[in-house]
Amino acid sequence: EIWADIHVKHTKLIDKRTISESAKLALEKGADKLIITGSWTGKPPQIKDILEVKKILPQAYVIIGSGINKNNILKYKKYVNKIIIGSAFKKRGRVELKKVEEITKKAG
Repeated sequence: EIWADIHVKHTKLIDKRTISESAKLALEKGADKLIITGSWTGKPPQIKDILEVKKILPQAYVIIGSGINKNNILKYKKYVNKIIIGSAFKKRGRVELKKVEEITKKAG
């Protein structure tokens, strides 16, 4: 499968495509799933961006790729198919089982 990260974090877009235009292009070019991130590690995407993609492409499989933690997972999980979590599982750069358990338990 191809998981396409659209409007990637840590970058500045060269063109002026909307997130839904980028999502549509990614699917047209063969992406199976779309990853939507915030602008930086630990920053979640804007819900309006997720809703825009889902409105234009209701069939799209959408994944959040940044910024989800135990405090916001319930707010975001209802909008997407999957969530990738990395930083929120870590303490001093290492994955901490307690954090993994807290977040996954809260997510249900």
